[in-house]
Amino acid sequence: MIMREIQPRLRLLQRQTKRLAERSEVEATLTEIQKSFYQNLWFELDDELQKAKIEFDKIDSKVQSRQKEMSVLEKEVALMEKKEESSNGEDAGLTALHKQLRETEARRRKARDEEFKIQKEMELSKVRIQSRWAPLPLIEIVKELLGIGTEQKKALQDLKKVKDLTELNKLIPTIDKLFSRSESLTGKLQRPAPEDMKPDPVLIKQLSGFQNEIKKIEEEINKLDKAIETYAKEEKEKRTELFDIERRLRDEQRSLHGIESERNQVQILLARFEERQKNLDREINHELKKKAAVIKLEKPKDSQKLSQAEQDKQRSDIDRLKYKL
Repeated sequence: MIMREIQPRLRLLQRQTKRLAERSEVEATLTEIQKSFYQNLWFELDDELQKAKIEFDKIDSKVQSRQKEMSVLEKEVALMEKKEESSNGEDAGLTALHKQLRETEARRRKARDEEFKIQKEMELSKVRIQSRWAPLPLIEIVKELLGIGTEQKKALQDLKKVKDLTELNKLIPTIDKLFSRSESLTGKLQRPAPEDMKPDPVLIKQLSGFQNEIKKIEEEINKLDKAIETYAKEEKEKRTELFDIERRLRDEQRSLHGIESERNQVQILLARFEERQKNLDREINHELKKKAAVIKLEKPKDSQKLSQAEQDKQRSDIDRLKYKL
């Protein structure tokens, strides 16, 4: 009698212990996949970050070197202009042109700094949006698919009852709604690419404003350059040395502008990698808890760069195992 009474409970306990054993296997598989996935992502990103840092340091060194050379030339020009002013008052026009040129270049530098800040913020906002994306839970996907399927069946039944064009036209909004619902689900399931994300319209407007301002300032600088060149031709015999140094200074400024633009682009890339690494670090800590620290200690020997398709597959496997648990 006791055995008969206990038998159903024993069967229930057997099923529970079996599921518990299966859970342990799934957890072990999940941990292994997560470790491999996040380790590959971490060191792949770390390699890109280190390359960007090396590139930035190299270009930044060039910028600093050019800035020192320009500083020396600027001091020479200032000293020679001072001597010219003390010897006679005929160069007031030239001095005014140079002063105006330096002030205009200072305005251009300030506008470029603002342009760079906005470009950097736009790139970082793309990374933040992508990092906040999360795939829909499987149960929600199934629920939405069932809902779409039900609506499709209903629309098909209504379509079969259509007798004239008027009735068909009445069904068009329903069919459009079904397409929109399917597209919406597809969009939620696909991880957004940074290039597909639209930046803040306010930032776009600000960036456009600074770019237009820089364009106008550069036109002013070109006019001042031509004015100084014309003056130089007229006073060539008297001011050859001064004009040569000034020309070298303008050439250095143009060269510096090119190198600074290159440095800014690398700095934006570096900031993007740093933001991605910070987000990945947060994700790893959230997913693996105490095991997270081990992931970042040493790069695995068999580490290899994953394609986007491989990353998506591994993420899909991880989500499937989580759902199973």
